Amino acid sequence: MILGVRGANYQIQQGMNEYTLTDNSTVTETPSLPASSRWKYWDARQRRILDKTTQKAMKDAVNRHKKKWGYK
Repeated sequence: MILGVRGANYQIQQGMNEYTLTDNSTVTETPSLPASSRWKYWDARQRRILDKTTQKAMKDAVNRHKKKWGYK
């Protein structure tokens, strides 16, 4: 199953971007942090996702969304 972004919440004041995916999981991006700690991944039950392959699939979905809508 290919994940997609269902909703995006750009919180400019806090410097965070929150993306809700089609399987109700959540990706939080903090662009001001270094690349190693910029992304946080949560499942539908709000537990951290530590599996690297799942994290990559979620990050790819967010990057496709950003490319489609022209957000940097």
